[in-house]
Amino acid sequence: MSDTIFTPDDEEFLVDVPSVEVELPSDISPHNELRRFSAWVEMINSFDDQVHLAGRIHGLVTTAHWDVTDHELAFSGDQYDDDAAELGKEADALLDRFDEPTAAVLMTRLTLEEKWRGYRLSKELVPQVLEIFGLLPQQTIVVFRPEPLTPEGPMEWGPERDAALARLCHAYEDQGFRRWRTGPVWWLPLDAER
Repeated sequence: MSDTIFTPDDEEFLVDVPSVEVELPSDISPHNELRRFSAWVEMINSFDDQVHLAGRIHGLVTTAHWDVTDHELAFSGDQYDDDAAELGKEADALLDRFDEPTAAVLMTRLTLEEKWRGYRLSKELVPQVLEIFGLLPQQTIVVFRPEPLTPEGPMEWGPERDAALARLCHAYEDQGFRRWRTGPVWWLPLDAER
């Protein structure tokens, strides 16, 4: 579903997440509370409808049978990797703090081609992913950990990475995302304007 128009290089584009691919339950862990997903990010030129691949979104989403009152997303995330476990732990804390949530999305990686970085696309992409899953924004905890990237992957630790991370966090804050507590995990408040 195309959503918002913005203008890089004086051309108008529609930001689009056309679909989301979700992995089937694992035979080893059929009752896991989380399923891995991935989605392409597309930019559609509004002048000639040409589609440009702009990046990918990877993450984990709570399953349909998930019981919000008995959540253990840190444990479920740990079945995948350390990053998912950390995001699951913070999602658990947010779920304990608020009564409204009925679902959670742990974004483990949002990778955009360099050409499309800096246009504040996350605010447009997250609601589209939630809509595809049929999740209500005001009832879904969305957590992620900002990570500055190079074409080869995450930046090396050091002053250059620190500066890039500060710029990235500022960009997320401008889009309505907030740091959760004082740690490295960010979230989209349930009352954020979407």
